[in-house]
Amino acid sequence: MLALIGNLGPLETILIALVVILVFGGRLPEVARQALKMMARVRGALDEIKSEVNLDGEMRQIQADIRRETARPIPPPTTIVQPPTSEPAKTIAPPEEKPE
Repeated sequence: MLALIGNLGPLETILIALVVILVFGGRLPEVARQALKMMARVRGALDEIKSEVNLDGEMRQIQADIRRETARPIPPPTTIVQPPTSEPAKTIAPPEEKPE
């Protein structure tokens, strides 16, 4: 349909304008305002859809990063940690100095 609009000549454009004026008459400014409001709503909806699609792409990238990071083998620990015991901690007194 948009390709058809591109093929209109000046005579066809004037004819369409006359038909629009005859049909809408004095309501033409009101109809134009409503058409512009509707176009703004459609544009807003399209922007919202674009942002959702972009968020979906970002979520997929994050998921891929998580999968890649979790697929790596975990290296063994470099130090061995002993589990805590139920025995109380032993205190070690500092060595006493001997007078000379």
